[in-house]
Amino acid sequence: MGQDEFRKNQGFAEHLKTFFQPHTIESHQEKLHDIENVNYTLLSPYQLSSPEESFKDCEVKDELIRIKLKAKKDPEYDFIINKVVQ
Repeated sequence: MGQDEFRKNQGFAEHLKTFFQPHTIESHQEKLHDIENVNYTLLSPYQLSSPEESFKDCEVKDELIRIKLKAKKDPEYDFIINKVVQ
């Protein structure tokens, strides 16, 4: 290895040493406070939204068919009603 390559490697090593520093160690009290905040949030009795109601595959299929029929239906009267098509 040449002298020039050695200096490049040393310069890069110094850059990495200064760039990648370990995190500062927090005090024990700060860690406990953070853990308490997380636990409080996770264990809160309220939810932002109510749980979804369960549904069946056939209900989804029926709704999709209903929406498609509405979209494809001509504004003119064509003697075919949605009930007949279903």
